[in-house]
Formats: sequence, structure tokens, C-alpha cells
Amino acid sequence: MVSFSNLLSPLFCSIAASVLVEPLAVSARDAHSAFIKCESLKLLSLFYRGDKRDKENALTEQAQAKLNNNCNNVTTVLVDSLCDPSLQKTKNKDEILNAVKHFTTYAKSNTSLVSASKLNKLKDALDTLADKTKSAGMKNSCAKLAEEVAQIAQNTGAKTPKSSAKKKTKKQSNR
Repeated sequence: MVSFSNLLSPLFCSIAASVLVEPLAVSARDAHSAFIKCESLKLLSLFYRGDKRDKENALTEQAQAKLNNNCNNVTTVLVDSLCDPSLQKTKNKDEILNAVKHFTTYAKSNTSLVSASKLNKLKDALDTLADKTKSAGMKNSCAKLAEEVAQIAQNTGAKTPKSSAKKKTKKQSNR
């Protein structure tokens, strides 16, 4: 018999990450209810929340590779979720921002996991949400996350839309 504490072991977490990352991403994108979308994002964020420095609870190499291979897909899911009209309630947006937070922390550890164009789309979606919301706390969270995403994009060698706009104005003023 398998006890609950055994289910939380690194081996079971690795198996879950290996098997569930892709189906959860599909579910978070295509589910017919906001509840299922949010729960799928919650579970995805659990996989991307892991601390790589914690050797005792680290995922297996196969599970880590599966997470790494799905980073672009998960980024797209996060962008779609931020823009999804069925997820407009504050509690849904909070869940999405929490998932973005865990994912960006994961992406910081290896900046080559996510393409620059996907990161720029995520930053744009965060900026759009910040502009649309009336909550000061959510605006602040979106701004912080957008800044982190922009830093990750710069580390991949990408130019964020703001930085390229500044360079254009500098070039024009020098003429």
C-alpha cells in the first residue's frame, strides 16, 4: 500500500513531472472551465517551483529534461492564461501570477530554456494585465514579474521592446 508521504517523495514527483507536464499544459490551455485551467496551472507551477539546490528532493534527470523541453510550451500557456477572458476573476489572476512567478524563477536558472520571443510575449501580457487592472497590488505584481521576464529575455540576448525603443530615440537624437 502506498502512503501519502510516499507520494510526496522525489521519485513520485519526478514521475509526475515526467508524465504530467504536457497534459497539464494542454489542460491549462484548452479546458472548458476556469477551475480546471487554474488547477492545471497550480500543478504546473509545483513542478517548476522545485529548488535545484535541494539535492535530497531534486527531480531525476529525465524529469528535469521533460520540464526543460516544455518551457516554451508552458510560456505560451501562461501568456494565453493571462489573456483568457474566462479567467478575469481576481483569484484566477492571482493563480496565474503565482504560476508565472514560479516559472520565471525556474527560467532564471537557465536562460536558454525559453525563446526570447516567448519571453517578450509574456512580458507584454503582464504589461497588458497591469494596465487593465484596478488593483494596486496586482499592478505591482505584474510590474515586478514583467521586469524579471525582461531581465531573462535580455540574458538570452534578446532586446525587449522598451530597450529597442530607447536605442531608436537615441539614434534619432544623435542625427
